[in-house]
Amino acid sequence: KTAILAMNVNPSMEEVNARENMDPRVMATYIKNMDLDEGERILVGRNLYYQQHQNAMKAPVLPLFDPVAAYQLLKYINDKAKKGRDKDLNYWNDN
Repeated sequence: KTAILAMNVNPSMEEVNARENMDPRVMATYIKNMDLDEGERILVGRNLYYQQHQNAMKAPVLPLFDPVAAYQLLKYINDKAKKGRDKDLNYWNDN
């Protein structure tokens, strides 16, 4: 492992060129001197507009499970069931 790391390997010409071209200063110069493409600017503007529109139309994030609401719902159902069981179903008076 140490021998491989200590090897003196001369980089190829392609690798040297690639490293020089990816230098941030060189990239900044390329970008600064590039001509503006009207079609691309229109596409970028359209995509930004669509993204903003989609973000504006999203519903707010709601919690999927609210334990307090679930407890209240179960209590309400239980109370209704108890009322139904306790109700006197004898409508006729046996007088």
